[in-house]
Amino acid sequence: MHNKLMYKKDHWQIWLLGIVLVVFGAAVDIKLPEDLFSELTTFISILVGFQIASFSILFSSPSVKRLYQFKDKENQYITTKHRLKNYYKFGFNLALLSIVIIFILQIVEPSKIHTKWFEFDLSWISRSSVFCIIGLNILAVYKTVNFLYMAFMKDNE
Repeated sequence: MHNKLMYKKDHWQIWLLGIVLVVFGAAVDIKLPEDLFSELTTFISILVGFQIASFSILFSSPSVKRLYQFKDKENQYITTKHRLKNYYKFGFNLALLSIVIIFILQIVEPSKIHTKWFEFDLSWISRSSVFCIIGLNILAVYKTVNFLYMAFMKDNE
């Protein structure tokens, strides 16, 4: 069985957004607030809480049977229920990875490398990581909510 996590356009959007945010983080020179990592962890926790609540409500409700009746439009091997489950899985995995990256950034705190001949400023790594974490987590939640809307609300209009 061929099982793609998300649509091809989703992969392109994720990569494009990630690259743009890395470049933006490297280009702008802003000082990150000291409590940013704590606030970012809270932000991601709220997103995960929303995802867990909506996942448990949706997948324990009889309305999810409706999603099981329709084949996915891009991958005929799975149903729309499986596609939605994959969006949730992506969101959960991204949130977990984001929390791990936040903890690593708090421990490592990249700044500068000094050598005898040159100096590298590595503070852009933290900025780029923060921008990517925020942007990609918002995109993951947007994709899930948008798919829910398309699956349940569009037919009722």
